[in-house]
Amino acid sequence: MSTQQQNKPQQNPATPADTATDTEKTGPGRGTARSPRQWLLTGAGIAALAVAIWLPGILTPGLQGDVTLPAADCDVTQPGCNTGNGQQRIAMQLDTQRVRAATPLTFELKLDALPASQVMIDLQGRDMYMGINQVQMSPVEGKPGVWRGTTELAVCTTGEMVWQAKVVADTEQARVTTQFEFKAK
Repeated sequence: MSTQQQNKPQQNPATPADTATDTEKTGPGRGTARSPRQWLLTGAGIAALAVAIWLPGILTPGLQGDVTLPAADCDVTQPGCNTGNGQQRIAMQLDTQRVRAATPLTFELKLDALPASQVMIDLQGRDMYMGINQVQMSPVEGKPGVWRGTTELAVCTTGEMVWQAKVVADTEQARVTTQFEFKAK
């Protein structure tokens, strides 16, 4: 045997199982049991998720759910267009009789027996998707129950579009919705 061969350390062929670290041998998914700490952290995560889902419902006492008023069957460009059920009524009026796309358009709502904390109008094309157009309404100072907001309608390639204005009023007891329709050129 030569001197070089004698100085060279002998290497034994090792199998992959022999060279694996302890973590690789007993890591997750290798049939080992979870520690109590891992179970505690998993349980805490599930509990936190449950609280995040149910907390908003718990913090909104008295909320009875959604109330849908009948859709209005009137011309919102004329005074007196309203809908309701008994005492609760919502009236809508536009600031113009000729509704045009790409022109500022002001909506005015009168809510009777609906003490709303927030009011929004969601505008959608009846026969064609026209994108998202939501108007956050603001209460009119000195006029209880009157809300106002301004937006512009998207231009329709067909010339005339029927728009649906879904009114959403959040009250302490419920979310009240109704719908009005109008045409725009």
